[in-house]
Amino acid sequence: MLGLQQEVLVVDNGSSDETQAVVKQTQFAEIKLRYVFESRPGLAVARNRGVKEARGRLLLFTDDDVRLPQNWIELMCSPILEGRADAVVGRVKLAPELERGWMTATHRSWLASTEGVDFGNPERLVGANMALNRAVFEKVPMFDEELGAGALGSGEETLFSLQLKEAGFRLGAVPASEVWHFFGEERLRRRSWLAACMQQGKSGAYLNHHWRHERLARARYRLYANLARYYFWRVVKWKECRRAEGIPLWELILLERVNRLQHYFVECKRPYNYEVRGLVKSGGAAVAS
Repeated sequence: MLGLQQEVLVVDNGSSDETQAVVKQTQFAEIKLRYVFESRPGLAVARNRGVKEARGRLLLFTDDDVRLPQNWIELMCSPILEGRADAVVGRVKLAPELERGWMTATHRSWLASTEGVDFGNPERLVGANMALNRAVFEKVPMFDEELGAGALGSGEETLFSLQLKEAGFRLGAVPASEVWHFFGEERLRRRSWLAACMQQGKSGAYLNHHWRHERLARARYRLYANLARYYFWRVVKWKECRRAEGIPLWELILLERVNRLQHYFVECKRPYNYEVRGLVKSGGAAVAS
């Protein structure tokens, strides 16, 4: 496969199942398989540990609930090896049995679908199907461990992608590299969507404060106005909010916004973790008054 030496690195992020035993019992004919246990919780923590442990100059990332095509490595590595890109995103589709009629493109994107990605000019990576040249970590040294699953809940790939673009790295896309996302069906439940709104909102507030240094005018007015709008529509469309599965798009958008505004007041009390649009997390930078 491209004549490259390859290894598979499984980072176990504090699981209590049979992950270690399964990895130990698995063998590949030509690819070395390694197991690493990372006790600190968080997807970004696990990814950073993987970067540290991996030996290759090309790093491919996926998740434990994703099915890959047979030629995945070749497809994802080619643009980097040929000098056309420094980082690559592939296509992510939801497993057909997990699709629902109430889903919009926004719902699917929150479940890691890449249908909203412009494959002619990608602006972001998706962790379920991405490849990186190790050289990018010389300028953007890590995924922010305050973001992502196990921390604020999301946003670590978004920030990392923004930093790569800011550093001048080229993002490429391989739509032919198509993976299928078999997430747990519980993520379709209403309570999971409500939790996702909180996670997306908090993560957005973190990114806006620490990386963009955003200062909102009339922030409390915006919060109260959006809360009023939300409760008004909850009364008008109460039946839509009683379904056990899914969440209406209007509620998804408003709740994410409300959570982002609420968490803005938490983050704006903290010193900045980055210079404006910075590449390296420092912490402790003064907050502009």
